[in-house]
Amino acid sequence: MDRGFYVAPDLSASRILPSHKPTGAMIHRDRCSLPQPFGKVSISTMGITALYEKNASALKAANHPIVVACDEAYAMPLATMLRSLLESNRNLGCCEIVVLTSGFSADAREKVIRSLPSGSPAIQWAPVGCAAFERFSTAYVPMAYARLLLPHIFSDHVTKVLYLDVDVLVLNELGPIWEIDLDGAAFGAVVDTHSQEHSKRLRLDGYRDANMPGASDVCRPCEYFNSGVLLIDLPRWKQERVSERAMQYLAQHPEAMLPDQDALNVVYAGLWKPLDFRWNWQQHDLKGYSQMPQGGLPAIVHFAGRRKPWIVSSLDVNARFYDGFRGRTQFARKRSERARDAVVYACVFSWTRSKRVLKKCGLISHVYRVLRTTWSAVSQSRAMSGVLSHASHNSASGARESAMREGDNEQN
Repeated sequence: MDRGFYVAPDLSASRILPSHKPTGAMIHRDRCSLPQPFGKVSISTMGITALYEKNASALKAANHPIVVACDEAYAMPLATMLRSLLESNRNLGCCEIVVLTSGFSADAREKVIRSLPSGSPAIQWAPVGCAAFERFSTAYVPMAYARLLLPHIFSDHVTKVLYLDVDVLVLNELGPIWEIDLDGAAFGAVVDTHSQEHSKRLRLDGYRDANMPGASDVCRPCEYFNSGVLLIDLPRWKQERVSERAMQYLAQHPEAMLPDQDALNVVYAGLWKPLDFRWNWQQHDLKGYSQMPQGGLPAIVHFAGRRKPWIVSSLDVNARFYDGFRGRTQFARKRSERARDAVVYACVFSWTRSKRVLKKCGLISHVYRVLRTTWSAVSQSRAMSGVLSHASHNSASGARESAMREGDNEQN
């Protein structure tokens, strides 16, 4: 009987070698439960039933849907991402585009639609109520949790879904990704560029490998994946209650650093199918994509982290590359915006470069040490002055009291 436990990973799950290339090993399903139960979180209470009924006729026939989740604040990245997707995949075939939204106005939707190439497939807009997610971590917008609803939005006729974060660009055909065998896993994902750091933070790196003959005490680390691109086997996801377990984890850990991503990594540690890095290339701050040969571009590039190519102050090396796609949408920057952004870029770049030069020559460190020493001396001086003043005040008060007592004695 399922008691709401989240599950420790099987140690024989497929691994990723130090070179970070998937081994292609089969994922075994034997697992053991941890002894600490989570509180029950019923998905039926989160408005999913009503959502499913409202969109059942539209989503029932969806085949190989590509799903994105965002609110109106990310209308520009959504339009840019969809533009790159449709330009790189002129013939999507049976694929459909579904956008999970919250508070997305009709005008914003129309602007996104007009940003797409002519002859593009229709977008299905699926409204999602996010009130139930407000009790989870506020580190990210509530729509970040919408991917947990995917298995409960589509009907049983839909078996596979490709989820994409809105801050990606699709640069190559997506057809091959649908052919990937998940080897019985609920979903496939790509290792995060900071996998080792996050694995240690969540303590995913201490599971024993009991399947190695004569090596029962050997521990194998569990990689940490990035949830920006997920190839999901919906029946398996439902069967293993991945969404429920993830929400149980979030309810117990409202302080999670990367909420939904941490939750999925914990409850499905070591059991997910590793995908090749070209399906979620995250090293966008190291080299400009415009400098890479056309045949060497990843299929999906993900601008993960705080540095986004549309934020001028982030100084992303792929800002111009990204702007090439944005410029073909209804969200293209105006001439005045380009001039303003150029000034901001010049100021931020100059300041950043100046800081690097000063730090390199040690001037900032020297000034900091001088200021710290000076402040410490001033603080000590003030403290000593306060002590002396207090002592002087007490001495004067004592003298006055003695004089008053002597005066009283003389009168008597």
